[in-house]
Amino acid sequence: MQLARFALPHLLILLCCLSLLAGSWWPWVFFLVLSIAIIAADAFLGEDLVVFSAADEGYAHALLFAALPLLALLVLTAVVTTSPQLQARLIAPDAILQDYGQGWEYSWIQSIGIALSMGLLIGGVGTSVAHECTHRPRDHWLAAVGHWLLALSMDGVFPIEHNHGHHKNVGTYQDPATARRGESAFPFILRSITGEYRNALSIERMRLHGMGAPFFSRHNRYLIALARSFAILLLAAIVGSTKAACVVFAAMIWAKILLETVNYIQHYGLVRLPGSPVETRHAWNSNAWMSGTITFLLTRHSHHHQKGSLHFWQLEPNPAAPALPWGYLSAIYIALLAPGSYRRLMEPALEDWFARHASAAERVRFKRGLESLIR
Repeated sequence: MQLARFALPHLLILLCCLSLLAGSWWPWVFFLVLSIAIIAADAFLGEDLVVFSAADEGYAHALLFAALPLLALLVLTAVVTTSPQLQARLIAPDAILQDYGQGWEYSWIQSIGIALSMGLLIGGVGTSVAHECTHRPRDHWLAAVGHWLLALSMDGVFPIEHNHGHHKNVGTYQDPATARRGESAFPFILRSITGEYRNALSIERMRLHGMGAPFFSRHNRYLIALARSFAILLLAAIVGSTKAACVVFAAMIWAKILLETVNYIQHYGLVRLPGSPVETRHAWNSNAWMSGTITFLLTRHSHHHQKGSLHFWQLEPNPAAPALPWGYLSAIYIALLAPGSYRRLMEPALEDWFARHASAAERVRFKRGLESLIR
């Protein structure tokens, strides 16, 4: 089966659940080992140039649907293992967890390991699946899965701006999700988040006005998106504890940071004339095997921007497209932990893009610097 490898992210979610149940420092161990394993696999497994010619669509959709209950299980596991009073009820005589005796006692430092592990999988797997699902708005069940997955990363408004703004404006100043040459990751993340929420609100206001619906109504996708994330946190606090809600919230924030850093590396420094066609050259690709597997081929980003309606298994690697020097997680950690180094390391790739990929008009704007882009 050609798509069998895409069950690996689901296995990682289950392993993360086990690390939480193991207690002590195991969530930290899981986070560190998984990070190292992904980076090493990207470095040593070579390029993934497979084209999936005969994919089983039923199996592919099953993988997408399965991501939501598995990540919900992970969140539930985190709530239980960080909520002593809930554990006391569950570990009572004849309760389902009585074999665990005294339950779990995570310190706040150990709980950070839970948030990092959970956020890495929500951001890497959940958001990638959600991106695929929310590009299918006519498939209501698949879209619903995507919306709830995005709620786990406090990013429910993402598809509003992404589908109606980012894909139209990528590479221009109108797009908050395109990082400018010389811009560091954290300033970009703040600019991208504020721009996303502002643009999504504007888009939704116009849509509601066109429908003749009031802003405060059941038709408002923006408010519904915010309510989903709030409901998850509220349930974590009510069912579990304040600590559980804090851990879940920290995981959500970490997942959101990961998503925005992916935005950062996908279009860093690239320019496009407003109104011109979106071409292969307007996104950075990565053909690293593990990154592609974890993110359901989000790494084949150039092809996705050329034709956003394609399913993940229909995306092609395109070795001629502009390419990142590393896999996704390597690029993310460099951008977050050593932003100056990331900018310096990307300069040769940007100069190569200028020489081999940019159009004549884009070369003029690229050479003048990003300040010359049409606002």
